[in-house]
Amino acid sequence: MPIILIILGIFGKQVKNSAIEKIACTRKMGGVVEESLSAIRLITSFANEDKELNKFEKLADEVRSISHRSEYWLAAMVGMFRFVIFGFYAYAFWIATVYIENKRVNPNTGKLYTTGELLNILVALMSGVSLLFGLNPNI
Repeated sequence: MPIILIILGIFGKQVKNSAIEKIACTRKMGGVVEESLSAIRLITSFANEDKELNKFEKLADEVRSISHRSEYWLAAMVGMFRFVIFGFYAYAFWIATVYIENKRVNPNTGKLYTTGELLNILVALMSGVSLLFGLNPNI
């Protein structure tokens, strides 16, 4: 489980930084639009429409590139998160087969592990991990 928290910490920080950068650039772009609309008569009288349009396009391209970068970080975070979780599932199935095949004794009951017990453990693991998926947006 610490691996999941490390992945969330590393990638989550990058996603957060990209989102903050995107918001700041979008705010700047909104300021340019508001300024242009409030001074539309002045811009039209001096024929500066192309200059204002180029300024807006430059900021729009910057927001687009920041958004793409942010989406890559988010996709990488979700991909790594799911890779680790499905790796845990695979490990749980593998260790379950080893326990059943080698007739390991359950220390809590003193009896051999059964398929039902190991499936209960796996379902508990899946439930816990699904709760971590629910925490993902909040983190």
